[in-house]
Amino acid sequence: MSKKILSTQRNRIYRLFKDSLKCCSCSYDYDTSALEFHHIIPANKLEDIPKLIATGDYNSILEEFSKCAVLCSNCHNIIHNSMDIENVTDVAKSLTSVDTSYFKEPCFY
Repeated sequence: MSKKILSTQRNRIYRLFKDSLKCCSCSYDYDTSALEFHHIIPANKLEDIPKLIATGDYNSILEEFSKCAVLCSNCHNIIHNSMDIENVTDVAKSLTSVDTSYFKEPCFY
């Protein structure tokens, strides 16, 4: 059975989690509102991260995080929209899965 967490708890956990991240391509970490989750293998995508967070299913959220790389908005746009194959390749080479090991148990304070 998966854990369900309350809205205020999951929002706090999500903020704490996101605050610990940076872009895996350019290392941007100035403002976490500019960080986005990119599914490394799109076919493995279960659901969009915000939709999973809304469900409160903590285990599913962590499982989906582990399928993603964190990119800043600029690098994410390069992956999806750039016509410059060299830029796309440079960003794609840097994709690494999110490390969820520090967030295996929710912190409720």
